Amino acid sequence: MSPNRAFARLLPVTCGLLLACPLHARAQQTAEISLMEMAQSLLEKHPLIRYQQAQTEIDRGLKLQASGAFDTVFSANVAQSSTYTPLTTALQEEYSLIGATGDSEVTDLSQAGFGVSRLFRSGISLNETAVLDRDIDNLLNPLGVNTANTNLQITVPLLRGRGRAVGAAAENAAATEVRASEFDLTNQISTLLTTGALDYWNLVADTRLLAIAQEAQARAQTDLENTQTLVNADRLPRENLNEVNATLARSASDSVAAEQNLLAARNQLAADIGLDEHAIADTSLVPSDDFPAIDSAEEPALAADTLQRYVRQALANRSDVLALNIRIEEQRILVVAAKNRLLPQLNIVANGGYNGLTEGKSGLDYLDATVHNVNGPNVSGGLTYNFAPKNETSRGAYAQALATQMQLEAQSAQLAHTISAAVSTAAQGVRHAAMEVNRTQSAVAFFRRSLEGQRDKYHLGMASVVDVLTVEDRLTNAMTAGVQAQLAYASALTQLRFATGTIVAPGKTTVTLQSDTFRTLPPSAPSTPTP
Repeated sequence: MSPNRAFARLLPVTCGLLLACPLHARAQQTAEISLMEMAQSLLEKHPLIRYQQAQTEIDRGLKLQASGAFDTVFSANVAQSSTYTPLTTALQEEYSLIGATGDSEVTDLSQAGFGVSRLFRSGISLNETAVLDRDIDNLLNPLGVNTANTNLQITVPLLRGRGRAVGAAAENAAATEVRASEFDLTNQISTLLTTGALDYWNLVADTRLLAIAQEAQARAQTDLENTQTLVNADRLPRENLNEVNATLARSASDSVAAEQNLLAARNQLAADIGLDEHAIADTSLVPSDDFPAIDSAEEPALAADTLQRYVRQALANRSDVLALNIRIEEQRILVVAAKNRLLPQLNIVANGGYNGLTEGKSGLDYLDATVHNVNGPNVSGGLTYNFAPKNETSRGAYAQALATQMQLEAQSAQLAHTISAAVSTAAQGVRHAAMEVNRTQSAVAFFRRSLEGQRDKYHLGMASVVDVLTVEDRLTNAMTAGVQAQLAYASALTQLRFATGTIVAPGKTTVTLQSDTFRTLPPSAPSTPTP
């Protein structure tokens, strides 16, 4: 048997075994999945969404901590002490003159204190205290003396720390960061949904490309069988088998590569939707949705004025833009507070209160001291001043806050440029991919007709096997280009949706996707910005 004949017989068997050999030792369970099912599973299971949700809760906790500085604080204390002080003989004799006896002075001291303090967001602080004392001893105050002292202190800053913009700066900045974090969550969701949609379209494309590769291999197998028949009938030279065998070997190799690409696409989508490592290995995802249909109205819809409206829409709606703008606002709050700390500390401090006194050992006597024998208010006031000539700590903090604001503003400008380019690129990508899909569909139809003609001529001896194989290669390339054009179209639609911020409404943590979100152009933006 000649080497060519032996190779011709063994190659189909070898290729069949190669394709029949599973890539996994374990059988996989096939599971169909739609685009909306992919999105829903991703929203429910993706760990990065839970991570960002936790970050939002962290920021809310930090905001509560900042607000805690303005909480009303109540305080109370109670103390009781007994003191025994031995007396000298002279003191015993002296105290005996007033009727007091004993070799020691025994003092019982009771004290209760109450306080209320509050820092207001304007910078003013209040501190109110009430102290009750009872002093009983066996020598001078055997009946007990009850005193009460109440005092209210008001501190008003005149320079540093004055005003809500300064006093509540930390709280306002923390509240602003919560808002920015919510937009971060929306942006994370949009990013992950975009990635998931792109991976879904890749899976659709790889499924189609594997079918094309298998169709090309089937054609090559048919060509081999037909050529072998013609060679056996001495209608064609045996050398024609070399070209056909080479084509079959190449198509078998392309099928294996396409199957590997499909496996990688399935695993990537499985990871996107949150399947664990066991489910990824055991599940073979099959897309139930096809590429989006081409909208014939897309070319005029992507005119220059429409692109400009898309850019304005993106800058107004994208969550990453809004989050960055909010952080610029937050930094401006901190800059104002940091600048205020450059000022001296000059405060007015005013105090007002009264003292009361009663005698007696009963509990009622103890409390009556707050209202009995009150002789006019106690009033005091003054100024306190504190200033560090260099004040390098505050100067450094102000310089840092101002530079951070400049960084954020520069980042915002760069993001605007990036978004404008992304919108234009994605929009033009939609347009060009749509035109390419139409071209490739026409090319496939023409190559199929051409292949039928070449095969008829081949059987009549009017064309060579090379002519047939050449047209088959062109048909396969045209079909592959058609799938790639459809993938480019679906991907450009998805990227345009993300670029314009029309996948998830900004700031919405509860996501409801429309079925046509990744299949149609974004809603037409208004010609003028909405006030």
